[in-house]
Amino acid sequence: MKRTITLVAALAILLAACGAEPGTVDSPRRVEVSAAEMAFDPSSIDITDGETVEFVITNSGALTHEFVVTNQEEIDEHLEAGHEEGHDEGEEGHEGAPLEVEIEPGETGTLVVTFDDPDHMARFACLIEGHYEAGMHGDFDLSG
Repeated sequence: MKRTITLVAALAILLAACGAEPGTVDSPRRVEVSAAEMAFDPSSIDITDGETVEFVITNSGALTHEFVVTNQEEIDEHLEAGHEEGHDEGEEGHEGAPLEVEIEPGETGTLVVTFDDPDHMARFACLIEGHYEAGMHGDFDLSG
């Protein structure tokens, strides 16, 4: 019994030190993202299936950028439509929640997302014309 308690305590300390505790709707995990010409930092973000994350995106570039949570199929459809779809209407995810935010140069925007549909939420990108093509995208590393 003592060994089990010690093991559980050590695991709790390790998870806290790594910041690996998944966010919840009431207490989202905060992830800071930098948007510049033409990249996001980080370019890959670890996500636990079902967790809620508050993305804080700072645009350190000279151009307007957006942070869109999506998947490759939707990106391909957007590109094939010549960047015409999604910008006026705004992408919406489960239950009508917006899955994108536009950030002006020098500004910071936030986007809270609950990762309840991993197939729909596998990538993040800036879908302003030319930005995705120049490399402004990244992946979520989803774990169950």
